[in-house]
Amino acid sequence: DKNHVRINVQGGGSGTGLNQVQAGTVTIGNSDIFAQQADGINANKLIDHRVAVVGIVPVINKKIGITNISMLQLREIFSGKINNWNQLGGPNQKIVVVNRAEGSGTRKTFELEVMKGQKMKLSQTQDSNGSVQKIISTTPGSISYLAFPYANKKKLQKLSINHVKPTSANVLTNKWVLWSYEHMYMNKKKQNSGEVLGWQKVFGGVVWRDNGRCFSGLLRVGLGVAWEPRVGEIKLKKDFGVRGDIVGLLEGAFVI
Repeated sequence: DKNHVRINVQGGGSGTGLNQVQAGTVTIGNSDIFAQQADGINANKLIDHRVAVVGIVPVINKKIGITNISMLQLREIFSGKINNWNQLGGPNQKIVVVNRAEGSGTRKTFELEVMKGQKMKLSQTQDSNGSVQKIISTTPGSISYLAFPYANKKKLQKLSINHVKPTSANVLTNKWVLWSYEHMYMNKKKQNSGEVLGWQKVFGGVVWRDNGRCFSGLLRVGLGVAWEPRVGEIKLKKDFGVRGDIVGLLEGAFVI
C-alpha cells in the first residue's frame, strides 16, 4: 500500500503462469520450468527472472514404513510396473499413485529427472502441492512428490533416493538431482509499459534487483521473518549450459 501497488496472486501451475504472462493478462507469471520447456510458449517474448531453486522430493504416507528407494524403483512405481509395497520390502498394500496435473512444473521436473521418457501410469491428479500434501497424509499406501517446503508434515515420509537424503545441502552440490529453478517471467512488451513500477516496489521489497541479478527474501506464509542467505555455487542443469550463478541457502530453497 505504501508504494500504491496492488498485488493479486493466483494459483494454477506453471503452465497457467506462462500462458497468462505471454498473453499479457498478468504482469508476472511464475513457473518451475523454463519457458522453452513448455508447449505453446514463445520464450523470445518473455523475460526470465530466476529467483530461486527448489528441491522436489518423493513422499509417501508415513505408515508404509519405507525411507529409501532407488531411482529405478521410483520410475517403476510411477510407470505401473511396481504396484504393491511388498515388492519393495514394505507391507502387503496396494500402491496409490497421486500425480500433479499436466502443465505442472513440478510434474515436468519429475518426468525429466525420474521418468526419463517413460510414460506415467494413469492415476489421480492434483493441481497443487497443498492438495497433494493433504491426500498423501490421509491415504494409506499413497505416494507422490512435493516441493521441499510442503514435505515436512508429520504424517508424510520423505524418501531418500539411492540413499541420498533430500536436503538443501545435497541440492547445493547436485547430489540430489530432483530440483528446479523458480522463475518469475515478464512479458517484454509489458515490462516497459509503465504498468510495472520496478522490482524495488514489487512485493514491498521482498523481491528486488541488483546489477542484473534477481534476489528473493522468500518469506514463508505465516512467518514474519526473512533469512540471511549463505552464498555458494551450484552445478546447473546441463540442458542450458549456464555457469557461474551464485546462490544462497534459504530454508529449503535458494536465492539467485
